[in-house]
Amino acid sequence: MTATVTIKGWAGASPVLTATKNGKPFARLRVGSTDRYRNDKDEWVDAETDWYTVRVWGERAENLAASVRKGDPLVVTGRLELEKWTTSEGEQRADLVLRATALGHDLSNGQTVFRRTAKGGAHVPDDPADAFRRAGSAGAEEPDPYAADALEDLDDVSVDEPTSDDEVDVRVA
Repeated sequence: MTATVTIKGWAGASPVLTATKNGKPFARLRVGSTDRYRNDKDEWVDAETDWYTVRVWGERAENLAASVRKGDPLVVTGRLELEKWTTSEGEQRADLVLRATALGHDLSNGQTVFRRTAKGGAHVPDDPADAFRRAGSAGAEEPDPYAADALEDLDDVSVDEPTSDDEVDVRVA
């Protein structure tokens, strides 16, 4: 039985996309994760940073390379695997690697824009239902013809500032 692991951290560098001798794409990425806690003086303190090697295969690797840059906040889920190899000097080496099955930007630290891809990495035209989610998104490539209609429907919605991380009060007039 293989355990699933999730890490939250920051891309230490932009992903490196390569391919096997048979042409199967894979990417490698280092992700740093630093726990924070409050000390006796109620000040935030950073613990030591743990670094993880993340390996991604196939279309996920291509999507990762096109989407993630150094410093991006990430959430990565996958299986821990022990990679073993022999150096050119004949030494045996091993590294614990997180083989990612799902990954993406950590949206608690910012915004992102999602773009579907078809097999082979081709861009898929947007579904009109997706327009609502992107209305007003930073970095949109072109004005969305459906966004204005969707935003008009939001004129009567108010959202109070949450008093805790879990509490949000939404009222529709």
